[in-house]
Amino acid sequence: MSRDLLNMGSKSKPRNDIFNRVDSRESGKDIWEELEKQFQGSAKSIKTKRNQSINTYEGFKAKEWKSLREAYDRYNIILNDLRRNGVQKFESEINIKLINNLQPEWDI
Repeated sequence: MSRDLLNMGSKSKPRNDIFNRVDSRESGKDIWEELEKQFQGSAKSIKTKRNQSINTYEGFKAKEWKSLREAYDRYNIILNDLRRNGVQKFESEINIKLINNLQPEWDI
């Protein structure tokens, strides 16, 4: 089964590179852990991505020259990135953050 996963390939790494990294592993568990590390990244890189997502969320502010729709779309991209990195936010917090960071001309 692990060898089947290798045959599926990857957009980010050539199959031979992946195969060479796991070929010397003794057990299925070792192969799986190496594959997981290759596709998800190390614990440090996962933490870095998570922190970057949080910083982007915390720093969100609608840009003056952008429309409300563009601000909303950008905010949704940031939220999807947070979710993808395992960061959970309450819906009320998400809504309040968006409203508080809109341009003055969009005040309710």
